[in-house]
Amino acid sequence: AWAQAYPTKPVRVVVPYVAGGSIDIVSRLFAQGMSEDLRQPFVVENRPGANGNVGTEQVARSTADGYTLAMVSAGTIAINPFLYKSMSFDTQKDLAPVSLVASGPMVLVVNSSLPIRTLNDLIAYAKANPGKLNMGSGGNGSLAHLSAEMMRSRTGIGFTHVPYKGTSLAQNDLIAGHIQAMFDTLYTAVPFITEGRTRALAVTSTKRSSVLPDVPTIAEIGVRDYSADAWAGLVGPAGLPREIAARLQASIARFAQRDAVQKKLVSVGSEGVASTPEQFAAAIQADRAKWAEVVKASGARID
Repeated sequence: AWAQAYPTKPVRVVVPYVAGGSIDIVSRLFAQGMSEDLRQPFVVENRPGANGNVGTEQVARSTADGYTLAMVSAGTIAINPFLYKSMSFDTQKDLAPVSLVASGPMVLVVNSSLPIRTLNDLIAYAKANPGKLNMGSGGNGSLAHLSAEMMRSRTGIGFTHVPYKGTSLAQNDLIAGHIQAMFDTLYTAVPFITEGRTRALAVTSTKRSSVLPDVPTIAEIGVRDYSADAWAGLVGPAGLPREIAARLQASIARFAQRDAVQKKLVSVGSEGVASTPEQFAAAIQADRAKWAEVVKASGARID
């Protein structure tokens, strides 16, 4: 019966990343929706650090009563376990998936002064100019870095990875011509694409993005077995009662279907994708298998 009464007090939603990023925006949007729907405040708290590990671990170690949750990314849940030499919590055993919330592709962009209009042009450029293609990213082991490494393993393209401390620094160097290409989230890439300062070659999802409908997918261009999604999903501590997870998931699903919510998500380069806890768990497993292989092949490590 207590699960039917849930929530009876405010709920903390830990966002283990800085304020103002796409996951933070998605979290605040859905926290507002769940507050209205479930009639208790869902309060977002930013706890950044160690690519999301700091805030996520706090939630993993919390009481599994539904009053402490986290909005996490693919990076934290499906990549960090293979990237970090050691982690002080287990993303599989210590967390309970509740629902996927939003998902969007990465986009491959180049400096628009380069004579490169397609992914095949980029591959040809790399072959014709060995050692000249520098691919930036917002950091070692980031989704942007590993999207590039997956492309390397699937196409044999040669490039030098240049990690920056954050996406905006990489973007500045891309526009200045110090690096030639990078993978980026739609949220941060689209303004520069629209201004013509960078050119979009392809998106990493299995289907085209409604945000950039003219830009092909990497798989569609003929790169076999390629997909990478920047998703956000709600998790709680392991042992979260199923009834509470179901209640949260139903609230997310109701909210995600609203036109205004979909419009807002498109503005951050994403779309709403409510899923059951079981579907979310399966998606995490598939992502873990994929990224484990890419991390291993790339040799990326964080000590």
